[in-house]
Amino acid sequence: MRRILTERRGIFGCAAAVLLAAGLRAVAFGWGLPLKYAHIDESVVSFYAMRIASGVFNPGFYDYPGLFLNLLAGFFRAGLALTGVSFADATLRYAAGDSAALTLTARGLSFLFALGTVALVFRMGRRWAGAVAGTLVATLLAVNPLHVRHSHYGTVDALAVLLTFWTMARLAAFAMDRSRPGAFQAGALVGLAAAVKYFPGIFILPLIGIPLVKKDRDAAAFVGWGLAGAALGFALGSPSTWLGLPDFMARFGHLAPKIVGTPGHAVPLVPTLAGLWANAGPAAVGMAAVGFAVFWISGGERRWFAGLWAGLLVFLGFWSVQSDHYALPLYPGLFLMAVDGARWLSRGRKKICWVLWGVLLITPLPRTARVLRDLSAPDTRLRAVSWARANLPAGATVLRFAHTPEFGPRDPYRVRVDFTNVLLEDVLATGDMSRLKGFDYVIHSEYTDQEGPAVDRLSRAFSLVHREAGPAPRFPHHPVVRVYRTRVP
Repeated sequence: MRRILTERRGIFGCAAAVLLAAGLRAVAFGWGLPLKYAHIDESVVSFYAMRIASGVFNPGFYDYPGLFLNLLAGFFRAGLALTGVSFADATLRYAAGDSAALTLTARGLSFLFALGTVALVFRMGRRWAGAVAGTLVATLLAVNPLHVRHSHYGTVDALAVLLTFWTMARLAAFAMDRSRPGAFQAGALVGLAAAVKYFPGIFILPLIGIPLVKKDRDAAAFVGWGLAGAALGFALGSPSTWLGLPDFMARFGHLAPKIVGTPGHAVPLVPTLAGLWANAGPAAVGMAAVGFAVFWISGGERRWFAGLWAGLLVFLGFWSVQSDHYALPLYPGLFLMAVDGARWLSRGRKKICWVLWGVLLITPLPRTARVLRDLSAPDTRLRAVSWARANLPAGATVLRFAHTPEFGPRDPYRVRVDFTNVLLEDVLATGDMSRLKGFDYVIHSEYTDQEGPAVDRLSRAFSLVHREAGPAPRFPHHPVVRVYRTRVP
């Protein structure tokens, strides 16, 4: 009877955490629409997924592996079939600037992968510490502001978090059971995770190293099965990478040094740890440090997991670019260890344990509320384009730079778009502002409240006729938009 009650409590706890996660991620699900470039990474993913959906098996894109793109293309085609919309009509809408259907499909996938991660975190927490701890760990991830934010984006990150965490858990299990099926399964997850974002491929090292460290009699067989699983997982997830291997190698060789770089291009570990501190909270980081020691001392599967987690932390912490979202796969493990650390600190006193757990839950909530506010507020680009349509004269020539309001084919303006600010940078470098006077209006935006060099030069050369600002700007939300008139009417 006690076992049945425990299982039911676990089911209810998992369901509650997943429902909470779903509710938070459903808020402002359609943020930024109908902007086609609300989030530049979403637009890139959508563009190449559209190519795959049209029948181009290898879209020639290697900045990301292909698993998420292939899934998006497949679900988009399935959605068209269910709704009775032809692919030709969908393509025409997309070409005309309407990417809402594809963007919402991508966000829907991220939504589902985020819920899957919450459920998997619950499972691991229950396995290692019981149903109550599992529920708390899942809830911590459900309300985490960084995970909530990126679950709203139709990009690769939500799936990368799910598969990377699953890979670490499976490798830890393989370290204990050391069987051929276990090696193959762990390898397959390494391959699939690397087919979403390349960096989980680093787990090839423990996949090979675990049998060798354990000095298994069948070490060679385990390594072989693991590598076979990894090759199969990556091939199934991102076949286009294999098909365009020379192009992939060229692109990867160009991008990797810019992001991963070498130690010394950024302060090692500090930006990554600062991101964890800000987005998980000081309490979670502090208790996770204690929990890491508990995991390590307890030995077994949990020690292996802690070692893999620490290895990933160090690996990411030595990149030359250490953006907060790059560290997202660390958060599930961080919360697992934080909950265990709180329990150890309470020394068996339940009231103290519940107080510590409460602190873990409450700390990130203000930041989560700000994330939901940013997502829910009408984007400044949408408000700015409404102003432009009401105030710019028909027939006006407009130059707009990156991350600015978008105009449609029915708008009565002649619009040139400098997507990557190449013209702007050239004008600023040469000081020849006259090159912009061939347009009636220039629209510029920045993700900062501070006036940078571009704003200073534009404001001195032209008349500022409108400024649109909203909540504190943070990519990809609410850039400060400025509209300049270049000529006296």
